[in-house]
Amino acid sequence: MHPEITAKLGIIKIEIDDAVFLGLIQYRDGIRYVVALETEELEYASSVLDRVFLLCILASLAIVLLSGAVLARRSQKRIDQISDILSQLASGHLDARLAESPRQDDLGRIAIDINSTADNLQKLVEQTRNIGNHIAHDLRTPLTKLKVHAEAIQGKANQTTKNALNRDINRMKQVINAILRLAQIEAQQSQSNFSPIDLNAFAREIYDTFSVVVEDQGKRLSLRVDDARVVNGDVALLNQAVANLIQNAINYGGDEISLFVEGASIGLADNGVGVPPVEFENIIRPMVRLDFARQREGSGLGLALVNAVAKLHGAKLVPDANQPSGLVVRLVFSSK
Repeated sequence: MHPEITAKLGIIKIEIDDAVFLGLIQYRDGIRYVVALETEELEYASSVLDRVFLLCILASLAIVLLSGAVLARRSQKRIDQISDILSQLASGHLDARLAESPRQDDLGRIAIDINSTADNLQKLVEQTRNIGNHIAHDLRTPLTKLKVHAEAIQGKANQTTKNALNRDINRMKQVINAILRLAQIEAQQSQSNFSPIDLNAFAREIYDTFSVVVEDQGKRLSLRVDDARVVNGDVALLNQAVANLIQNAINYGGDEISLFVEGASIGLADNGVGVPPVEFENIIRPMVRLDFARQREGSGLGLALVNAVAKLHGAKLVPDANQPSGLVVRLVFSSK
C-alpha cells in the first residue's frame, strides 16, 4: 500500500486506498513534517461552517426586519397622531397639540413646528375674535345713545322718518347682537352642557313651536322624520341653530318649508330660488350676503352662527340644492 502524493501551492494531497488526505508540509530543525487531515472531516467541518454562516445571515436578517417593523410601527403611530391633531385643528379645536418627543428626529421636529404654528394660529384667531367682540361692545353704547336722541326728536319728525330711524337702529342692534353671539359660540370649547338628544322628539318640538310662526308669514312648514338617531349636544344651542335655519328659509326661501330628520342629521329644505352651488361655501361665512339677499333685512350671520354651533358639536353644516328648486341645509352629526 503505497500512498500517492501530489503537491500544489504548498498543499499536498495524499491518497491511500479510498481515503484522501489534505495537508501542509512544514520544516523544523531540518526535518520535514507533513500535517494532514482526511478530507471527509474537512468537508464535515466546512458543511458545519456553512450552516453556521447561513444561520447567522438568517438571524441578522430577522433582527433587521424586526427592528424595521418596530421602527415603522412607531413612526406610523406618530404619523397617525400628527394626522389626528391636524384634523382637530382643521375642525376648529385650536387648543389641540402634539406631545413633543424627546427624540430629536424628523418627526419630532415636525411636531415642534406644528405646535408652534398652532400656537400662532390660536393667538391670531383669538385676536380676531376679540377685535370683533370689542367693536360690537364699543358700538352698543353709542347706539344706545343714538336711540335715546332719536326718541327725543321723534316729536319733531314725521312718521315716515320715525319708522325709518327705528328700523335702522333695530337692524344695527340685531347685527351687533349677532356678532356678539357668534363670538361667544366660537369661543366656547366646553361641552359640559351636552346631553343625549333624540332627534325625533327634538324635531317635533321645533315643529310645534315654529309652525305657527311660519304660517303667520304666509308659508307652510312640514315635518318628515326618517330613522331618527340620538346625538350628543347642547339643546339650547341646537334650538337656536335650527331656529336660524327656519328664519333663513322664511326670509329667502319659497312658500313650502320642510323640516326633516334623516338618521343623524336634521335640516331645512325650501322651494325658493335656491343658491348657486359655487356659493355654498360662501353663504356659511360671517357677513357674507348674496346679491338677491341684500334686498331684504339681515346681518349675513345666520348660517355662520349655525356653522359655529355645528363645529362645537363636531358636526358638519352641508348646503345642497333642492329639487326641483330651492335650498337644502343639513346639520350632520356623528350618531351616538
